[in-house]
Amino acid sequence: MFAVVDLETNGLRPRSDRIVEVAVCQLDAQAVLERSYATLVNPGGEVGRTDIHGIRPEDVRGAPNFAEVAPQLWELLRGRVLVAHPASFDIPFLASELRRCGAMLPTEAVLCTGELARAYMLGGQSRYQRGWRLQDCCRMAGIRIEGAHHALGDATATAKLLHYMGQRYGAQIWSAEVELAGLQRWAPAPPGPSADPWTREQAAAPATRRRPRWLRLGF
Repeated sequence: MFAVVDLETNGLRPRSDRIVEVAVCQLDAQAVLERSYATLVNPGGEVGRTDIHGIRPEDVRGAPNFAEVAPQLWELLRGRVLVAHPASFDIPFLASELRRCGAMLPTEAVLCTGELARAYMLGGQSRYQRGWRLQDCCRMAGIRIEGAHHALGDATATAKLLHYMGQRYGAQIWSAEVELAGLQRWAPAPPGPSADPWTREQAAAPATRRRPRWLRLGF
């Protein structure tokens, strides 16, 4: 039903900057977590603000590039309402990366938990006012973020926030997006080899414990 997405990137411009980590949490119709996926992504260049996301150049050396994870990501997203906080940042980045792989991401059914929080938890305040960052919204909902600025940590927190708002305000807050998701047409997954995820834990492991990338890809 829902696919909650969070990204870490090496910049702020979807057309030219690249994803360095991606996480997807699949949720059911009640916004209950079903499964999670996360991987570091080799951007083929700089990793960006290590002081913010904590990802170092050496962490992504063993990671797949985006084209190698695109087929698996596509299947995780297919047919679902896309959710992010804020969606105006994550979804255009994801769409740009998929476009480079020859795939057009359907974006009619998108939910922004930031916009939902602004409308329901914060009394309809202007988007230019402070207080609807993920950390602020989770604090109001009593949700603890395990690993802020880690894609999986933020995606999991966003999933919990969506569930909280659904329980408190009712499923009508996402009914329009669910209907749109059922009408969207998804093309086949982008072609290409599919690579295993490369997590932060794997990147942090001693070099002697790491599997060479060619072994992970099955060559």
